[in-house]
Amino acid sequence: MVWNGTDWVRESPPSRRSWTRSVATPFGTPVLIGPHTFNFSEATAGAIESGAALRVAHADALIAALIALFADPGRRQAMGLAARAFHAMHRGAADRLWEWLAPQLAARAVQRLGNLSRRAPG
Repeated sequence: MVWNGTDWVRESPPSRRSWTRSVATPFGTPVLIGPHTFNFSEATAGAIESGAALRVAHADALIAALIALFADPGRRQAMGLAARAFHAMHRGAADRLWEWLAPQLAARAVQRLGNLSRRAPG
C-alpha cells in the first residue's frame, strides 16, 4: 500500500528514497489505490485507465480486491503487464522536463545578470 504520493507510478528502482515506499509499476505489480488522490489525480487516472491500478473506496473494498486478485492469476498478470507498460510510457519524464527547463533557466539567469549590471554604479 502506498500512502505517500505517486512513487508507485513514476519512480524506477533503485531508489534513493526508502525502500518502504512502493515502486510497484516498474516491477509489474498491480496497484490498489485509495480514494484520496487529489494531489496526483492525473497519474492515478492514467494508471486506472491503463489497467495497471484499481481504486478501492475503503478498507473492506481493499480486502475484497486483494482476495479477488489472489484468486485470479490471469487478472494479476494482465494488471502487471499493464503496470510495466504504464511505467515505460512515463519513464524519462524528469529528463524530458529538465531538457525543456534548463535552457529557460539559463536564459533567465543571463537576463537577470544583464539587469543587475545595468543597475550597478560605474
